[in-house]
Amino acid sequence: MDNSLCQKQIYHLYPLGALCNGEGLSSLAEWADYWKQLSITTLLLGPLFQSNNHGYDISDYYKVDARLGTNEDLKGLVSSLKKQGIEVYLDAVFHHVGRRFFAFNDVLVHHERSRYFHWFFINQGGNSPFNDGFDYQNWEGHYNLVKLNLHNLEVKQFLFEAVKYWVKELGITGLRLDVAHQLEPSFISELRSFCESLGEDIVLIGEAIHGDYRRLVSDTALHSVTNYEVYKGLYSSHNDRNYFEVAYSLERQYSSKHGIYRHMCLYNFVDNHDTKRINSAIQEHKHIYPLHVLMYTIPGYPSLYYGSEFGMDGKKEHGSDWNLRPSLDIHYCKKHGTKQEIFKHICKLADIRKHHPALASGGYRQLFVASEQFGFVRFDNGKQYIVLVNMSDAEVEVDINNNWPKGMCWDLLNNERVEVINKIKIFPNWGRIIEVV
Repeated sequence: MDNSLCQKQIYHLYPLGALCNGEGLSSLAEWADYWKQLSITTLLLGPLFQSNNHGYDISDYYKVDARLGTNEDLKGLVSSLKKQGIEVYLDAVFHHVGRRFFAFNDVLVHHERSRYFHWFFINQGGNSPFNDGFDYQNWEGHYNLVKLNLHNLEVKQFLFEAVKYWVKELGITGLRLDVAHQLEPSFISELRSFCESLGEDIVLIGEAIHGDYRRLVSDTALHSVTNYEVYKGLYSSHNDRNYFEVAYSLERQYSSKHGIYRHMCLYNFVDNHDTKRINSAIQEHKHIYPLHVLMYTIPGYPSLYYGSEFGMDGKKEHGSDWNLRPSLDIHYCKKHGTKQEIFKHICKLADIRKHHPALASGGYRQLFVASEQFGFVRFDNGKQYIVLVNMSDAEVEVDINNNWPKGMCWDLLNNERVEVINKIKIFPNWGRIIEVV
């Protein structure tokens, strides 16, 4: 397990939405003190490069989208944040490009005579909805997203040179690979090797919505992937009042003896730019508290999607994702937001995780699971932490049924001493994080 990766705490921002009120990338430097309150180590920026719409229809891998600023703005931001201990990762779109990408434009003009014809998967016997005179492979039926031929040597060289520019010229230290589960395994392996050749510790995180994560994460592939299995369990366990679901996933993934991903550090989240905001996905608002206790104490590393730390709502409407990607005035939220208690709760959890490394990279062992209560242990280098959550509206006494050293320990979450005996009380819709002495 990569302990340095596990210690990260990510803030995920979608710039084309968050900064649509005239602010550009350079304004994000003012957020640094705010991110420090949240113990953020890493800023993950959604697609930044020139596109016609949402950023995933990229047209120029070397130019920051004019709606966000300039390459110099990005370079200055990365440099400023680095001085304050915050690194920057970018959303890397390698599966497809937009129709305005220079190579596809050449194919539109010259068809099979284009030198870039084999950069894509062209079917000359068909026709596209744009009446191009040929058909082509795309991303899931979206013809404005043209699939790249990642077997093509020239395509790979072009993309790798762009990565080199991002790393060497802009200072980027990590990439989130869009739809990584649909990328060619050989391409991922070559990308990993190329990044290592740059002499920098470049972290590669893949978007993996389904499948076996072992297919994507290894010493010669990605460092990590998005943990959609646990994401689903975190909110639906609370909605169904059934902790057995998320407990099953955590046991399957991380049991210290048999967990299939126990040597991996996976990317944990409760919402992102493609999903309902957690405040909209969860049916009982009070469950937002035990839910975040889990996200900050389970194996892997947590990612906050911008605005959700203030309980922002958001659902897809009419098939559009833009409600999930709104503008955000962080200074207004800090002063006037109506859900400051969520922000304070997350700050507290993030600080606990920051100062107790076993909660980030230690082993995992389940203590017990019931419909509305759940407990497990994180342990490393002689340190042990008992994590307990309760989604009931009543205070509950649970039996941890273990051979713990008897005596007074410290509850990090509630700032109080607690006697570790067989039975421990948990407050309603809350939790405990007990450092065992």
